[in-house]
Amino acid sequence: MNNNKSGRRFFFTTAIVLLVFTGFLFLMGCEEKKEVQFEKILEIAGKADRINYYKDGRYLYSPNSVWDTQNGNLIFQVEDANCLVIAPNGETVVTGHNDNTIKVWNLSAHKQINEFTGHEGWVVSLLMPGEGMRLISGDNQGNIIKWEYPSGKILDTKTKATDGPVMCMSLSPKGDQFLTASGREWIKKWDVDSLKVIKEYRFHRQSVTSTLFSPDEKLVIGIASGFRLKFWDAFSTEPLLTYDKPENETCAIAFTNDMKYFITSKKNGEVILRRYKDKKYINKVEDFTAAFPMVATSPTDKILAISSEEEGKIRLYRMKY
Repeated sequence: MNNNKSGRRFFFTTAIVLLVFTGFLFLMGCEEKKEVQFEKILEIAGKADRINYYKDGRYLYSPNSVWDTQNGNLIFQVEDANCLVIAPNGETVVTGHNDNTIKVWNLSAHKQINEFTGHEGWVVSLLMPGEGMRLISGDNQGNIIKWEYPSGKILDTKTKATDGPVMCMSLSPKGDQFLTASGREWIKKWDVDSLKVIKEYRFHRQSVTSTLFSPDEKLVIGIASGFRLKFWDAFSTEPLLTYDKPENETCAIAFTNDMKYFITSKKNGEVILRRYKDKKYINKVEDFTAAFPMVATSPTDKILAISSEEEGKIRLYRMKY
């Protein structure tokens, strides 16, 4: 009888231990499962110091190259271009050059079909608003020109529009406004139709090198020298958030289209995803470590693109959430 009691006691003790151990493993598994996970889906050979997606997500482009996002093939390249934009019809590409010209190309044939002249400095930034009937360009003298597209007729010119080179121009999602950064401490928001400044945002005593709108156009974001990141209310110009600590040295930022998350890349190679609502850290891309990465998100899918000139590759990741 004592043997029966001992057997039952051993059985129950073993069962309890197994239950506790199973529960521990379950909890560990829950803790390890991230809110957002990254799945690498494509690796593209190509150097890019900046990257953007074409509006329907089928192309990824840098200042001088265009890649097919389905297979990673390089489909267009002009090595001496400073900047590049793809027309909304997806058939032509426009590039800016150090000879003060803007060149228009047939994308599939890789053939130049037009050339615009009018700048007195290097053409360093381009954007094409709306349906592609206009083109806006900026040069290293701080001048901005609005062109009729594809004819090349000059519609308007702003001389010394910025207090330095028009290093960056970023179009609003609706296409009726754009931002400029000139390497000085001011970001300017412009109206496309009137080519007049609407608002100005100051990055105090820091030179702004990059700027963009949030997908809902409620925020203006700037990245300044020293890799500092700042958010403003787009309407009141009130500063809302600043990442200026050394551990937050930011190279680039991108938002998911649903505004649930934003991704920042750091000069040490870290690519971090945060929840937008509370700015909480969620996850990072574990297998990317190349320095000074750039990031972009697809406008149609939950796809993140990461590039690094140091590595010479562009990687595409599916964000699973």
